[in-house]
Amino acid sequence: MPHPIKLSYPDKKIISVAWEDVPSNEVGAFYTIKDKFGLAASVQVFGDFEGSTVTLKVSNDGVHWMPLRDLAGDPIELTEGALAEFSSSALYIRPVRTGGASASVSVVMVLRG
Repeated sequence: MPHPIKLSYPDKKIISVAWEDVPSNEVGAFYTIKDKFGLAASVQVFGDFEGSTVTLKVSNDGVHWMPLRDLAGDPIELTEGALAEFSSSALYIRPVRTGGASASVSVVMVLRG
């Protein structure tokens, strides 16, 4: 079962999507990006990585997943606490955590529309 998401709406033009305490080798539940909210967005990853990597993946069909790329065109694959900005018109997005042993890595994405 995918790791659940927690949604909050700090403003009518901002959506915050959080996957808290993602276990090692876990796939987060996908979030459906609505309207134009993926055009200006960021993702922040923090916690105790212990050798793990968090990759953001996107899909238009929910079956075939590709790496999400940052504004410089590089895949968002984080191995330590960091914040990356991106723009995407994909329909679905989710984090994937591989490696490591700690259960205390969290992913928070902010979408502006």
